[in-house]
Amino acid sequence: MGREVVHAGYRYDGMKFGSKDNHEGQIYLNPQAWAIIAGAATPEQAESFHENGERNAGHGIWHCLVQSTLYVIRFYHRSCPAYESRHQGNGGIFVHTQGWAVMAETLLGHGNRAYDYLKSYLPSSFNDKAEIREIEPYVVCQSTHSNYSPGFGKSRIPWLSGSATWTYYAITQFMLGIRPGYNGIAIDPCIPSNWNGFRVYRKFRAKC
Repeated sequence: MGREVVHAGYRYDGMKFGSKDNHEGQIYLNPQAWAIIAGAATPEQAESFHENGERNAGHGIWHCLVQSTLYVIRFYHRSCPAYESRHQGNGGIFVHTQGWAVMAETLLGHGNRAYDYLKSYLPSSFNDKAEIREIEPYVVCQSTHSNYSPGFGKSRIPWLSGSATWTYYAITQFMLGIRPGYNGIAIDPCIPSNWNGFRVYRKFRAKC
């Protein structure tokens, strides 16, 4: 059986988005990650979707929102006409979704991979590349030009709280694994193999 792909959507006439049948944009990151996060995938499917995410990496371990920039399909897609090719939702690196890739990897037990993903887009990774990133070196941004773009590495729309929130959420509730639930608090960390451990002080329902 070939590698399974979660489709990104369907048009009214049945046209698929994010399908092996498309000549461009065959893999979208969001449905691959969320099939794992939502628990909708079997273990076998989850590993396949993880491999799709790897194939979707724009450069190294950065993840593009969609594999390859869209030239034709973009005009049939709800959001892509708003974006230039190679940027944001059209073959760019959308930083909100990087946290989702981290979350999905922890749920698969891939602590090293999750940490590598996390480090790859944190502002601290670009302290010596300010001339490339072109925004403040201490803030998260909304999007970054992918390697499909001649401006690869340029980041845009800094100080965006959504990207920062998903990063914080991925770190605290999935890597460190301390998640509140209906029946109490879950402690299920997934950390890199070279960590000896960690200590956390967490107040939960007015108790420590």
